[in-house]
Amino acid sequence: MKLIMFFSAIVLTIFQLYSNIAIPDSIVTQYMILKSDSQRCELLINKSKAIRGNYPRLSFELATKALFYAEQSNYIQGMAKAYNLLGSIKCDIGEFLTAIDYHSKAFERAKFLKDYYLLSETYSYMGNVAYAQGKYTKAIEYYKESLKYSEKINSKNQTINNLYRLGLIYEALDNVNDAYRCYKRSLLIEEELKNKEGMFYSLMGIASVSTKKENYYQAFVLYNRALELAKQLGVLSFQVMVYSKLGDLSKIQKKYRDALNYYSKALQIADSIEFVKDQKKCYYNLAYTNEKLEFYKDAYQYLSQYVVLTDTLYNTDVAQQIARMQLRFDIKSKEREIEQLRIKEEQRTRELNFLLAGSTLLFIIIILLIVLIRTRHKNAKLLKQQYYEIKQQKEQLNTALEQLNELNHELKKSNEQITDSLRYAASLQQTILPFESLFKQHFPDSFIFNQPKHIVSGDFAWIQPKNEFVYFAIADCTGHGLAGAMVSIKGFSLLNQAINNLHIPSPSDILNWLNKHWNTYKTSGSELFNNDSMEIALLKLNTHNLTLEYSTANMRFVIVDCSGELKTYNNSDYCIGTFYFENNPPHFITQQIDLHKDDMMYLFTDGFPDQFGGKKQKLMFNSFAEHLRSLSKFPISQQSKILEDFFESWKGNEQQTDDILVVGIKL
Repeated sequence: MKLIMFFSAIVLTIFQLYSNIAIPDSIVTQYMILKSDSQRCELLINKSKAIRGNYPRLSFELATKALFYAEQSNYIQGMAKAYNLLGSIKCDIGEFLTAIDYHSKAFERAKFLKDYYLLSETYSYMGNVAYAQGKYTKAIEYYKESLKYSEKINSKNQTINNLYRLGLIYEALDNVNDAYRCYKRSLLIEEELKNKEGMFYSLMGIASVSTKKENYYQAFVLYNRALELAKQLGVLSFQVMVYSKLGDLSKIQKKYRDALNYYSKALQIADSIEFVKDQKKCYYNLAYTNEKLEFYKDAYQYLSQYVVLTDTLYNTDVAQQIARMQLRFDIKSKEREIEQLRIKEEQRTRELNFLLAGSTLLFIIIILLIVLIRTRHKNAKLLKQQYYEIKQQKEQLNTALEQLNELNHELKKSNEQITDSLRYAASLQQTILPFESLFKQHFPDSFIFNQPKHIVSGDFAWIQPKNEFVYFAIADCTGHGLAGAMVSIKGFSLLNQAINNLHIPSPSDILNWLNKHWNTYKTSGSELFNNDSMEIALLKLNTHNLTLEYSTANMRFVIVDCSGELKTYNNSDYCIGTFYFENNPPHFITQQIDLHKDDMMYLFTDGFPDQFGGKKQKLMFNSFAEHLRSLSKFPISQQSKILEDFFESWKGNEQQTDDILVVGIKL
């Protein structure tokens, strides 16, 4: 009997030496006093779950020991629980293939028992692995299967777990509304059950959705509520998760000092519990944040630690995993053999037993020492090589930074010169085309919203009184910036020539004249005006009876009457200056409408409705026209400011895509 106990001690010593994690004596004492292996299995599973968030390696060893006792007693339900626990720990550290293998074994046993709770739990764990791998469609299938079984047995804990996981996937797929509903439903059930851990996960999910909806204050409040729960629970892995998310939230808002503080706290806790995956993420985020704060030395150090950790994260090869599994199998087999030979070995002498046991232990220790020495030598060589590589990369990085600084200085200088040139060109353009002041002279109740893309503009307005008529137009020339501005001067000049050469012309007479003489500016060997064109809406207003004649070239304008009805007008899709066959030249026509006092007229180029914003979509003409209808209700003195605010709100962080020009006239 003493011989058997000695061999058992040897086997346990070998197991702990290999795993490098010693099970605390207090836990050993608790499960050794239990009478049955199935009871020991349940105790070890509960202990493993309780410390999983703070001591994952010890949790794994306890789950492995629980599996051993479940197999010893043929406790199938315990086997399924242990396999699921082992798989979930492997999933947490990124060993997905091993996790899938464990959960598959758990599924076989749960299916054999026809245990709906175990089936629901196993499907949920398998969904976790698929989610961690980014296989969202497969994960949804698993969680829905789990939800089906949990609802059959009315298990609220499993139901809320599946709702939370589905919320995670919908959030990853940017389906934020469905994600919010899942998180909110799970939170209500968790609060009903007073389950702080479940409330923590649900709050984290709702906060993440709030961040995606750009409701940053709500996200900040929810994350802090989750942090309070994590501290009450005393789970360090939860605290790492919250601090990392608070860091991400601060980073999105460009509050880099706050982000640096949160990521540092997350790393400190992740280091204490050896959560390698979270350590890696913290190193990367700290490198990024320090770079934004121009703490380049700290950024480089964190980036170096991130590179080293990435290279060594999964350095255990398949042969080592197989050897470990084989050793555990051998240990279990030897323990069974020792139990079967217990009676036969009682008569052996104590000296022979001690000699054999001592020789075996000595041999194992020698083998382990050889393996340890070789491994340390190999790691030292690898670390030395990585040190020299990082040193070389640091030198290259410093050289590159110097070159970038020089290039940045040159680019800044060139940019200042170009900007000064454009500003000078803009002042010249305002001198040559003073349409804003001219419009105010003839239409006191009017506004002009003019916002070029690049300081100078290819869009312009034109106005010219003649007898009892006022001719006015808005035009959009090819291109923008300096090239567009040059073409706009050409168009403005031709309009002045047309109105001076023609006697009380109709709008179509002017457009036909413009199209005929547009090419006179083209010169051989010059590309500036060889491919240009102009879109224009030209109007002729009788100031006595408010009769309006108009002709358009691929442009439209709108009128909002006193009752709020909006009408759109255009009568040609041709552009001025576009190439056409001589036997089929474009012919512009004039149409006439009657206006009334207090009608609002809006002329505009296509820059405003074509602007991208929101979810990278254009505003489009119909939406812009509806906004103009709403705008017409405000006093003319406020409309330009309201239009500008709307444009900035719609554009958001997107770049301006074209020159913007809008003219509003109240009759």
